[in-house]
Amino acid sequence: MNKNRQFKTIKTNLSKRNYKAFIFFLCFTLLIWIFVQLSKNYNQTVEFNFEITNTPKDIVVEKKSKSVDFQLNETGFKLLSLNLFNQNYRIDFKHLKVEDAYLTYDLYKDISEIVKKFNLSESELKLTQSTLNYEYYKLKTKKIKVIPNLQVEFKLGYDSVQNFKVMPKMVKISGKDSILKEIDSVHTISKTFTDVSDTLSGKIQLKTEDFELVNFFTTQVEYQLVVDRFTEGKVQVPIKVVNLPQYAEVTTFPKTVEISFKTSLSNFEKIDENDFTVECEYKEDEDFMIPKIVEHPKSLKHLNLNINKVDYLVKK
Repeated sequence: MNKNRQFKTIKTNLSKRNYKAFIFFLCFTLLIWIFVQLSKNYNQTVEFNFEITNTPKDIVVEKKSKSVDFQLNETGFKLLSLNLFNQNYRIDFKHLKVEDAYLTYDLYKDISEIVKKFNLSESELKLTQSTLNYEYYKLKTKKIKVIPNLQVEFKLGYDSVQNFKVMPKMVKISGKDSILKEIDSVHTISKTFTDVSDTLSGKIQLKTEDFELVNFFTTQVEYQLVVDRFTEGKVQVPIKVVNLPQYAEVTTFPKTVEISFKTSLSNFEKIDENDFTVECEYKEDEDFMIPKIVEHPKSLKHLNLNINKVDYLVKK
């Protein structure tokens, strides 16, 4: 019994060793075969990327990277490395020929530098094309108006005699000439201020997302709105008749009109009736005239007349 067990144990150990030896021999043979195959030369087409660098600021290239197929006769090792890693070649802008619609790169002219970069054999290389053409356009610049999209709700008794001011009033943009011709202004983003009783100031972004393929030299502006306490005032102003025939003399009823207005407390004492002019245009076929305020201080708001028509009598 003991002899049989020993015989079986020896047989099992030999089987295991033969199996491991077979696997080792198979792997080793496979590696030798792969090495031999990769050492051979093959004809294969490999794609290379050519990307433009150091582009001047006033030129925009539509697509900076383009691919070219090279027909190579190289070892399997070399072809494997070329396919595993990205093959990018950077072209300095100064090496391009600038034409009306294209930037042209001569592949044959720089072929020695290209094969040196990728460690290729120039004699075993064939190009599928001789040049690369990159579409481009030159940037134009212009200044456009900034329009504030700002709303304000004042606290009772407060107001402003002006609209929001933005600084700068104009901003510079660049892009294709055909695109810039269609652009005259840009708005700020929308913002509302509530319960305002003091001067507003700050910075706000321009709404640049509405403009495709346009570069903004600045994307924000400053804004300001002077706010002051307001009060109401009234003045009596004589009526002036215009377009009156030389032979006629007109008497109006009434002879003066009352103008009500609102202004800041700081300006109230400066207001004088002589700063206002109210005119009525004489029309022979009408029974009354319409009074209009044609002159008034710019620091006033909400101007109103106490009457909307004026009777008159013509003396010839």
